[in-house]
Amino acid sequence: MNPLREKLIAALHSDKEAESFFSDHRNDPKLLLELCNICAPHDEYSNDPRMAAAYYISQYSAELLVAIIPLLLVLVTIPSCGGEDMNRNIASHLLAAINKSKHLYTAKIYQNLDEVAQEYGIEING
Repeated sequence: MNPLREKLIAALHSDKEAESFFSDHRNDPKLLLELCNICAPHDEYSNDPRMAAAYYISQYSAELLVAIIPLLLVLVTIPSCGGEDMNRNIASHLLAAINKSKHLYTAKIYQNLDEVAQEYGIEING
């Protein structure tokens, strides 16, 4: 079994050492991406590590989360391997992460829209 998955399962069952590991690494972008990978609906991942990964993703700062909002949106909308919608215990944490950082992402979207409009000579009323 993947050591990160083992840590997530331990944390889900209130293992203090595992909980501390995730708390101590809330600023680690590499770990953030690894947690996102575990959230993806793979056959080999049960819902326990996926749910814990989603929870710990939601604990990251808005400044780190804003960079992965598109990824989080995709994760929330991908059906599981069995075709059913994402487990709400996983999706709710991912949606909380999106909500936490969307104010930063919204500004980025409008900046990008302004650049596109300027490139194509489109006037945006606003």
